[in-house]
Amino acid sequence: MTAFALRLYQLFGHLAGPLVRRVLRSRAARGREDPARLPERLGRAGRPRPAGPLVWIHASSVGESLSVLPLIARLRRGYPMLAVLVTTGTVTSARLMAERLPEGVIHQYAPVDLPQAVTRFLDYWQPALGLIVESELWPNLLLGARQRGIPLALINARLSARSERRWRRLRPMVARLLGLFSLVLAQSPEDQVRLRGLGAAEIVDRAELAEPSKRPLESERWAGCVDAVGGTTLARVLGQMAYGHSVAAVGLAGGSTLETTVLPFLLRGVNLLGIDSVMCPPARRRAAWTRLAKELPMDKLDAMTTEAGLGDLLGLGKDILKGKVRGRLVVGCRD
Repeated sequence: MTAFALRLYQLFGHLAGPLVRRVLRSRAARGREDPARLPERLGRAGRPRPAGPLVWIHASSVGESLSVLPLIARLRRGYPMLAVLVTTGTVTSARLMAERLPEGVIHQYAPVDLPQAVTRFLDYWQPALGLIVESELWPNLLLGARQRGIPLALINARLSARSERRWRRLRPMVARLLGLFSLVLAQSPEDQVRLRGLGAAEIVDRAELAEPSKRPLESERWAGCVDAVGGTTLARVLGQMAYGHSVAAVGLAGGSTLETTVLPFLLRGVNLLGIDSVMCPPARRRAAWTRLAKELPMDKLDAMTTEAGLGDLLGLGKDILKGKVRGRLVVGCRD
């Protein structure tokens, strides 16, 4: 039934081309599409493709677009040989990307989910990797990427209880689409449970990294890590790092003891970088804060910050240990 439903969806896409083009022109007349860039929505590139490997990042809305800016900056610094393509779906997000994307990063409108548009887009850009930051799953786009051997990751994935109930009506199809991702990174434990229930195959659970490993080296899994936990989690991550990559240790919430071996360093060339947040000179702190103020989306910082009073600490401590707290807590000391 799932395969039949997907084939029916693809057939509808082949037949719906004229209607979709008419809808796009109507939206452009109302200011909801960019008339000069409508060909991009049909998969026709508006910029030349740079030579070499290319990473494609897709973020639909303004909030999702802002959330990928730190990731883009890190990719540019750590892997300058990679070209980066960002696709978004709205006029507002495109304007934002024009203002905020680093020089050299390409922005295009995402193609509509028609087979012809998806084929043009993927065949022209030929991404080596696709990172998807969106709550909607577009079958033709995902299936087209899989057919071309493009690995996909669904990052910062979220799924509300309401959306889960709606998606469960189409569970076999949703499970098929989620199975196209090599990796799903959930926003929270609740999102992880919902996504796994719908068929996501590879979801990273924080509890998994908190368990000690029986082997000093595991399968290579990570190309980089910023660890604020320390202890067992840091030891576990070191054993899963890819060859020649680095871990930045910035905290010890999980303990100051590091029980590991030298094998990740000697056999894989892993680097463990210590980040000093205590004795760091004021001038370097100010430089870091200035850079964060420019590159960190403030709305995302606000969304991940919760204010609490001193009287709330006992209950919050229990919630933290149970993994129910996300982001940062700001405690008012005047209560």
